Amino acid sequence: MAEHAMRLERRTFDVREVSAGKQFRLDAGRLEIDPDAVVRAVLADDRVTRCGVQLVAPGEDARIIHICDTVEPQWRVGGGTFPGWLSPIRTTGDGTTHRLSGVGVTTCCELPWRKTGGIQTPRENIAEMRGPLAPLNPLSQLQNIVLEIELRDGLPDEECDRAVHVAEMRAAELIAREATRDRTPDAVTINELSETDPALKRVVYVYQITSQGPYAGTFYYGGYLDRLMPTIVHPNEILDGALVDGNIAGPWIRTPTIVHQNNPVIGGLYRDHGKDLAFAGVVLLRGHYYGMDDKYRVAQEASKLVRWLGADGAIFTWENAGNGIMECLYTLQECERAGVKSVFITWEHGGANGDDTPLQFYVPEADAIVSTGSMDEPVVLPPVARVVGGDTVRLNPQVGGERVPAKGPIELSWRLELYGGAGHVGETRYGRVDV
Repeated sequence: MAEHAMRLERRTFDVREVSAGKQFRLDAGRLEIDPDAVVRAVLADDRVTRCGVQLVAPGEDARIIHICDTVEPQWRVGGGTFPGWLSPIRTTGDGTTHRLSGVGVTTCCELPWRKTGGIQTPRENIAEMRGPLAPLNPLSQLQNIVLEIELRDGLPDEECDRAVHVAEMRAAELIAREATRDRTPDAVTINELSETDPALKRVVYVYQITSQGPYAGTFYYGGYLDRLMPTIVHPNEILDGALVDGNIAGPWIRTPTIVHQNNPVIGGLYRDHGKDLAFAGVVLLRGHYYGMDDKYRVAQEASKLVRWLGADGAIFTWENAGNGIMECLYTLQECERAGVKSVFITWEHGGANGDDTPLQFYVPEADAIVSTGSMDEPVVLPPVARVVGGDTVRLNPQVGGERVPAKGPIELSWRLELYGGAGHVGETRYGRVDV
């Protein structure tokens, strides 16, 4: 094996229950955390003026609102957790990382609305913990450690955007480090792109992420992804915290950080690597350019990288809305024209009754599509016994906003406010396959 090959050892510690106490301890799947220590870690950032810690279990008659993001607790042995945030910028994905499986650390904060509407307005992000809509979000299957925070008045949007993520990552690293430091993991997974039979078909994952600045962006090693052209990344980097989601303005059409850390497409390709296929790597690109020349330019650059990786096939996922799907499908089109067989995973519109146009844009080369469901179906969220994150939800920013009691019922004309519901990378249990 080449000396520069990346090898990530992920030590997994399974958690089935979380409780509050006076220490950090993990025993037989029962995690005890010290909320006071978590609060101290979060308040070390002077941008945060208040922090409370709430625990929410799967299946509880509860609703979580004002969600900014969710991370899985992880700690890199020897340092380097969440580079660009908690540690200096340095390529991650090589070495040993401890992770707490079955746990999510979520920051909830009512961020300021500085204008009416707009694609960078932080929308309401809602997660149902029980009922038929619960499987649409990544929190309903997790033991949730929720940080209810408030920020100092007068912070610019970019500082607000960074502060909510620093809070969750400080808490996540603290919990993972203190609970697992001297413990034996339940499982160990080795992630590396090892040599394979040359006869196996090479598959590249084309991972398109939205990035439009504060509240509507994705961070790559702590910086907004919109500063990068398409680039080749090692899949271990994504599993190990290189990507952090900040798309608060697009609740349904976002990929929360915990999903990046456990991307099922990457997991599936690793599972089949050396058996049914050769996982050739990841091409990461930004979506949502405004000019057609930029869209064509990105498609040419990204498809060129796919070909340089020697791909026979490619899996495409994308994030956000109309502009993003165009860059993704133009890239797919160029790959197909070059002989790279491609599969497209996408959510649909389809209208309230499911009889409208499902995609905002289409190319004829996209003839192998996996659907993850529709955003346009209206829904009524039922009353719940408990709400975490606040007392009211803010809806309809395009008309200046409307406050509704968070305990419900809450009528939504479509599903945009449901946190992480689109299942961009196949992480939810809602969807179907169209053939």
